[in-house]
Amino acid sequence: MIWQCLHAMTLVGVVLVVGCYSRVADRTGHTDRAGDSSGETAQRLESAALTETTTTTEINVDSRRDWQDTGVEVLPGAKITIRAKGAYDFGRGIEIGPNGLHDRPDARPFLGSWPVNHLTGLALIGRIGKDGDPFLVGEEMETVTYEEGHLFLTVNDDFREVNNGKLNVHIEVSVLAYQTQ
Repeated sequence: MIWQCLHAMTLVGVVLVVGCYSRVADRTGHTDRAGDSSGETAQRLESAALTETTTTTEINVDSRRDWQDTGVEVLPGAKITIRAKGAYDFGRGIEIGPNGLHDRPDARPFLGSWPVNHLTGLALIGRIGKDGDPFLVGEEMETVTYEEGHLFLTVNDDFREVNNGKLNVHIEVSVLAYQTQ
């Protein structure tokens, strides 16, 4: 919903800016802001279209490893969608999925606290940049980002050494951009 509102507000802004820009060039009969007396720059702005570009990445997150760089670069204002599936054994002969202990809030960490204590234990978590604030991913999440950097993922486990298995993760990053036709 936020993405749709941002998209609609951006389109309205383009129409207002382009409309005002071309009127100024037309009324004066002189040059536009780029020094183009033919109004070509204003025409290019009028024909600009807001387009959405989406990149997709598939990776496996190893349940034994700490923060893993996905290689996905995220920019402020990008919409990011992450879907995870699969399960891993967290060392007790029990398989767990990307939502972690969401259905078992009574479960306790092996070493006393989860690496990110305010997020669900054993769940897939992420952050943007090496020092970014961690967030819950679970099976699926979608958000518009305000940070810039690489996307990192891991499982929120305090004793990864005994884990076995990987989670399959599908990542989509969508960016809105103006494109002249």
